[in-house]
This record gives sequence, C-alpha cells and structure tokens, in this order.
Amino acid sequence: MEYLDETHLSEMVYGGAVLGAGGGGSIKAALAVGQEALARGTPVLVGIRELPPKTIIATLSIVG
Repeated sequence: MEYLDETHLSEMVYGGAVLGAGGGGSIKAALAVGQEALARGTPVLVGIRELPPKTIIATLSIVG
C-alpha cells in the first residue's frame, strides 16, 4: 500500500495523458479531480491482490 500525494497525482495525470489510449483528455480537469480526492482524504494505491475478494472497484473515466 502506498499513500498518494501531490507528486503521485501529477505523475499519474501526465503519464495518463501521454500513455493513455483513445485520445487526449483534459489535464486541467484531471488535476482538479485529483486535488479534490486529496482534499477529502488520503488516497492509497494498492495491489489487486491486497484487496478483499468482494471489493468493489470504481474507476474515473470520461468518454466523449
């Protein structure tokens, strides 16, 4: 488990913008959503095997 911070947010947003499939998204909007997540708590990055078997996983994505 790794606690996520501002540095992780920036790396994930820009990495997704460069390496993501299906075209570009709004870096500004992604940073805003990430800032909101950081303001509401401490997001964590966990390996899939660290999750209990019946865990619900939700992803954030906008398709236009």
